[in-house]
Amino acid sequence: MLRICTAPFLSSSPLRWHIRKANCIRSSDNMANAEVLKKLADDVQKAVAAHSQSEDNADYDNALSAIQKLQLAVERPGDFAARVRFQGLQNAALVMLGEMGVLQTITANGGKETTSANLASQTGCDELLIVRLMRMLTAVGICEETGINTYRSNAMMDVLASDGQQAGMKYMTDLQFHIISKIRDFMLETQIHTGSAPSLTACQFAFGKSFWQILDESEEQRANFNEYMKAARRGGQVQLWHERYPPASKLSDETLKTGQDAVLMVDVGGGVGGQVGAFRKQYPNLPGRCVLQDLPDTISRNQSPPENVECIAYNFFEPQPIKGARLYLFRSVCHDWDDGKSRELLSNTVAAMDPGYSRLLIDEWVLPDSGVNLKAVNMDINMILMFNAIERTKSQWRNLLADVGLEIVEIYSTPGAAECVIETKCKSSQ
Repeated sequence: MLRICTAPFLSSSPLRWHIRKANCIRSSDNMANAEVLKKLADDVQKAVAAHSQSEDNADYDNALSAIQKLQLAVERPGDFAARVRFQGLQNAALVMLGEMGVLQTITANGGKETTSANLASQTGCDELLIVRLMRMLTAVGICEETGINTYRSNAMMDVLASDGQQAGMKYMTDLQFHIISKIRDFMLETQIHTGSAPSLTACQFAFGKSFWQILDESEEQRANFNEYMKAARRGGQVQLWHERYPPASKLSDETLKTGQDAVLMVDVGGGVGGQVGAFRKQYPNLPGRCVLQDLPDTISRNQSPPENVECIAYNFFEPQPIKGARLYLFRSVCHDWDDGKSRELLSNTVAAMDPGYSRLLIDEWVLPDSGVNLKAVNMDINMILMFNAIERTKSQWRNLLADVGLEIVEIYSTPGAAECVIETKCKSSQ
């Protein structure tokens, strides 16, 4: 039998020195990590305390950021990689449980407990499948697991089970997941990663048609998208544009144009008119007409047009027919288009402005140069996939607007929010 004697090696002075050194390094690293974790935990306590005493969006964002930093410091890199790699399965579980009616059945109990057996009986779905899918939701905090196969809804589930969020989940998974499954082929064919300008979007590559064509041709997708957009606006923390634009409250002090042809506001590409409708309702006595513009199909399908607002079919790639309005609003328009198309659609309205009277307002994301939050990043990547478009930084907005003869008067924002109102005027005006 071969015997290996390790004693001489272990007793050798150089080896003992290296072992002692390694142990000291590990001990030092552990102490350093403990100090880092303690500081991050203290930061979380302070940020959460500030958030609990305030409704400021900035305090909310700071609390979430502090919690995320602590989680990342604690989480093992391999566990983090697995969490990211499998996160799409959460969407799959949510869609399946929504289609099965399980989410809606749990939330309909009004916070009372229910079991998987009850859910199977009420929905007619397989109990084992319900149990397996619900494990995903309780694991990520979407629902409370109060006992074995026993559940109670929480605030997260109440939101995700709502009609608007369910519509958004279907719209996102039906479109985005299919696009993402083709993204490597898209990159190979278009060479978008080398700086080449692709002739089609990732959406067109995956589906053979544009995003807007998909909505036009699919009543279900169109309904899901519209319902999701309404829910996103209602459920978001961002105020209406005129609540974030202080000059709106001072319009009554101005000498506004009057008469039959006077126009106070034009909501360009305004959908069903929620923005201009809310503005008209809050300021009913301001002189001048308020106008909602969108494509003919959108205008004709509008079942509840805003009161005291004119609805006019208009394509913003054509000359603007409303001349000399006090305000022109573009809300979430330019982020759907690259710079070339954005210059084209903006130029059509700039040509209709009264340089000394009109203001063009853009209500969109204005990204910081660093530290962009996840919500804004998600939107920016979504714009790449759907439209080869972009969420812009302040400098990118300034350059784009200068190209069409506009200059920024001021950018109005609320703390903690990336969506801003950019007030612009014609360069020649004083």
